[in-house]
Amino acid sequence: MVHRSGLGKRVSSILLAGFLLFAWGCSEGPVPGAMSPSAPNKEQSLAKEKHGKRVKRKAKRYHGTESASIVALEGGRLKNGPHKMDVPPKALKYDTQMYIAVQDNDYIEVDFGPDGWFEAPIKITMSYEEGDLDGSDPSTLALNWYDESTGEWVKVGGVVDQRRKTVTADVWHFTQYTLSVD
Repeated sequence: MVHRSGLGKRVSSILLAGFLLFAWGCSEGPVPGAMSPSAPNKEQSLAKEKHGKRVKRKAKRYHGTESASIVALEGGRLKNGPHKMDVPPKALKYDTQMYIAVQDNDYIEVDFGPDGWFEAPIKITMSYEEGDLDGSDPSTLALNWYDESTGEWVKVGGVVDQRRKTVTADVWHFTQYTLSVD
Protein backbone atom coordinates (compact mmCIF):
# COMPACT_ATOMS: atom_id res chain seq x y z
CA MET A 1 0.00 0.00 0.00
CA VAL A 2 1.28 3.45 -0.92
CA HIS A 3 0.86 6.12 1.71
CA ARG A 4 0.49 9.63 0.37
CA SER A 5 0.98 12.80 2.35
CA GLY A 6 -1.57 15.61 2.15
CA LEU A 7 0.63 17.43 -0.37
CA GLY A 8 0.99 14.30 -2.52
CA LYS A 9 -2.79 13.83 -2.57
CA ARG A 10 -3.28 17.47 -3.63
CA VAL A 11 -0.69 17.16 -6.40
CA SER A 12 -2.34 13.93 -7.62
CA SER A 13 -5.75 15.61 -7.58
CA ILE A 14 -4.43 18.58 -9.52
CA LEU A 15 -2.78 16.32 -12.10
CA LEU A 16 -5.96 14.27 -12.48
CA ALA A 17 -8.07 17.42 -12.86
CA GLY A 18 -5.63 18.77 -15.45
CA PHE A 19 -5.76 15.53 -17.40
CA LEU A 20 -9.56 15.46 -17.32
CA LEU A 21 -9.73 19.08 -18.55
CA PHE A 22 -7.25 18.23 -21.30
CA ALA A 23 -9.26 15.16 -22.33
CA TRP A 24 -12.51 17.18 -22.31
CA GLY A 25 -10.89 19.89 -24.45
CA CYS A 26 -9.73 17.29 -26.95
CA SER A 27 -13.28 16.01 -27.33
CA GLU A 28 -14.31 19.49 -28.46
CA GLY A 29 -12.01 19.30 -31.49
CA PRO A 30 -8.37 19.79 -32.29
CA VAL A 31 -6.12 21.70 -29.94
CA PRO A 32 -5.49 25.18 -31.38
CA GLY A 33 -2.19 25.29 -33.20
CA ALA A 34 -1.98 21.49 -33.48
CA MET A 35 -3.01 21.41 -37.13
CA SER A 36 -0.50 21.56 -39.93
CA PRO A 37 -0.89 23.24 -43.30
CA SER A 38 -2.87 21.11 -45.68
CA ALA A 39 -1.98 20.76 -49.31
CA PRO A 40 -4.71 21.34 -51.85
CA ASN A 41 -6.27 18.13 -53.03
CA LYS A 42 -7.84 17.14 -56.32
CA GLU A 43 -11.32 17.81 -54.88
CA GLN A 44 -10.37 21.44 -54.20
CA SER A 45 -8.91 21.85 -57.66
CA LEU A 46 -12.24 20.73 -59.12
CA ALA A 47 -14.29 22.85 -56.71
CA LYS A 48 -17.12 24.84 -58.21
CA GLU A 49 -16.31 28.46 -58.89
CA LYS A 50 -19.68 29.72 -57.77
CA HIS A 51 -18.63 33.35 -57.35
CA GLY A 52 -16.54 34.40 -60.30
CA LYS A 53 -13.48 32.92 -61.95
CA ARG A 54 -10.48 31.99 -59.77
CA VAL A 55 -7.31 33.94 -60.48
CA LYS A 56 -4.57 31.86 -62.08
CA ARG A 57 -0.92 32.44 -61.28
CA LYS A 58 1.37 33.72 -64.01
CA ALA A 59 4.44 33.56 -61.75
CA LYS A 60 5.39 31.39 -58.79
CA ARG A 61 7.76 33.48 -56.70
CA TYR A 62 5.98 32.91 -53.41
CA HIS A 63 5.21 29.50 -51.98
CA GLY A 64 5.97 27.61 -48.81
CA THR A 65 4.97 28.16 -45.20
CA GLU A 66 5.74 30.82 -42.62
CA SER A 67 4.62 30.36 -39.03
CA ALA A 68 4.79 32.17 -35.72
CA SER A 69 3.39 31.83 -32.25
CA ILE A 70 0.75 34.51 -31.60
CA VAL A 71 0.05 35.48 -27.99
CA ALA A 72 -3.74 35.61 -27.53
CA LEU A 73 -3.75 38.67 -25.25
CA GLU A 74 -1.42 40.67 -27.50
CA GLY A 75 -2.30 39.63 -31.05
CA GLY A 76 0.29 40.00 -33.78
CA ARG A 77 1.15 39.95 -37.47
CA LEU A 78 2.42 37.18 -39.69
CA LYS A 79 3.62 37.57 -43.29
CA ASN A 80 4.53 35.16 -46.06
CA GLY A 81 5.79 37.20 -48.99
CA PRO A 82 3.03 39.70 -49.79
CA HIS A 83 0.31 37.71 -47.96
CA LYS A 84 -0.37 38.52 -44.31
CA MET A 85 -2.64 38.20 -41.30
CA ASP A 86 -3.22 40.79 -38.58
CA VAL A 87 -4.50 39.21 -35.38
CA PRO A 88 -6.05 41.68 -32.93
CA PRO A 89 -5.67 41.16 -29.18
CA LYS A 90 -8.09 38.56 -27.77
CA ALA A 91 -9.18 37.25 -31.20
CA LEU A 92 -7.73 33.88 -30.15
CA LYS A 93 -8.76 31.91 -27.06
CA TYR A 94 -5.23 30.56 -26.57
CA ASP A 95 -1.69 31.38 -27.59
CA THR A 96 -1.53 29.68 -30.97
CA GLN A 97 1.03 28.66 -33.57
CA MET A 98 -0.34 30.37 -36.68
CA TYR A 99 0.78 29.85 -40.27
CA ILE A 100 0.41 31.10 -43.82
CA ALA A 101 1.01 28.40 -46.43
CA VAL A 102 1.13 29.61 -50.02
CA GLN A 103 0.16 26.69 -52.23
CA ASP A 104 2.41 25.85 -55.19
CA ASN A 105 -0.29 25.29 -57.80
CA ASP A 106 -1.86 27.08 -60.78
CA TYR A 107 -4.06 29.43 -58.71
CA ILE A 108 -3.43 32.09 -56.10
CA GLU A 109 -4.36 29.96 -53.11
CA VAL A 110 -3.28 30.49 -49.52
CA ASP A 111 -3.97 28.35 -46.46
CA PHE A 112 -4.29 30.54 -43.38
CA GLY A 113 -4.21 28.43 -40.26
CA PRO A 114 -4.78 26.60 -38.20
CA ASP A 115 -8.33 25.95 -39.36
CA GLY A 116 -10.91 27.16 -36.89
CA TRP A 117 -13.07 30.03 -35.67
CA PHE A 118 -12.07 33.17 -33.73
CA GLU A 119 -13.43 35.32 -30.92
CA ALA A 120 -13.11 38.41 -33.15
CA PRO A 121 -12.38 38.84 -36.87
CA ILE A 122 -8.81 38.62 -38.15
CA LYS A 123 -7.70 40.76 -41.09
CA ILE A 124 -6.11 38.81 -43.94
CA THR A 125 -4.46 40.29 -47.01
CA MET A 126 -3.76 38.38 -50.20
CA SER A 127 -1.67 39.70 -53.05
CA TYR A 128 -2.58 39.37 -56.71
CA GLU A 129 0.81 40.57 -58.01
CA GLU A 130 1.48 37.03 -59.31
CA GLY A 131 -1.98 36.79 -60.79
CA ASP A 132 -3.10 36.62 -64.38
CA LEU A 133 -6.27 38.71 -64.42
CA ASP A 134 -6.75 37.91 -68.10
CA GLY A 135 -7.99 41.43 -68.85
CA SER A 136 -10.40 41.54 -65.89
CA ASP A 137 -10.87 44.72 -63.90
CA PRO A 138 -8.84 44.41 -60.64
CA SER A 139 -11.58 46.29 -58.76
CA THR A 140 -13.79 43.17 -59.15
CA LEU A 141 -11.38 40.95 -57.19
CA ALA A 142 -12.72 39.18 -54.10
CA LEU A 143 -11.45 36.77 -51.46
CA ASN A 144 -13.13 33.35 -51.34
CA TRP A 145 -12.87 30.52 -48.82
CA TYR A 146 -13.12 26.81 -49.55
CA ASP A 147 -16.16 25.09 -48.02
CA GLU A 148 -15.26 21.40 -47.72
CA SER A 149 -18.86 20.41 -46.99
CA THR A 150 -20.17 21.76 -50.32
CA GLY A 151 -17.02 21.59 -52.44
CA GLU A 152 -17.48 25.25 -53.38
CA TRP A 153 -15.54 28.47 -53.01
CA VAL A 154 -17.60 30.97 -50.99
CA LYS A 155 -17.20 34.68 -51.69
CA VAL A 156 -16.04 36.87 -48.81
CA GLY A 157 -15.43 40.07 -50.75
CA GLY A 158 -12.79 42.48 -49.54
CA VAL A 159 -11.18 45.81 -50.22
CA VAL A 160 -8.95 46.01 -53.31
CA ASP A 161 -5.80 48.14 -53.14
CA GLN A 162 -4.74 48.44 -56.79
CA ARG A 163 -1.53 50.30 -55.92
CA ARG A 164 -0.29 47.49 -53.63
CA LYS A 165 -2.07 44.77 -55.68
CA THR A 166 -3.81 43.30 -52.63
CA VAL A 167 -7.27 42.34 -51.42
CA THR A 168 -7.98 42.64 -47.67
CA ALA A 169 -10.93 41.32 -45.66
CA ASP A 170 -11.89 40.58 -42.07
CA VAL A 171 -12.60 36.88 -41.59
CA TRP A 172 -14.02 34.87 -38.69
CA HIS A 173 -12.29 31.58 -39.47
CA PHE A 174 -9.28 30.11 -41.22
CA THR A 175 -9.17 27.63 -44.06
CA GLN A 176 -8.01 27.77 -47.69
CA TYR A 177 -8.50 31.15 -49.38
CA THR A 178 -8.27 32.12 -53.04
CA LEU A 179 -8.95 35.17 -55.22
CA SER A 180 -11.61 35.45 -57.91
CA VAL A 181 -12.76 38.05 -60.39
CA ASP A 182 -16.38 38.63 -61.37
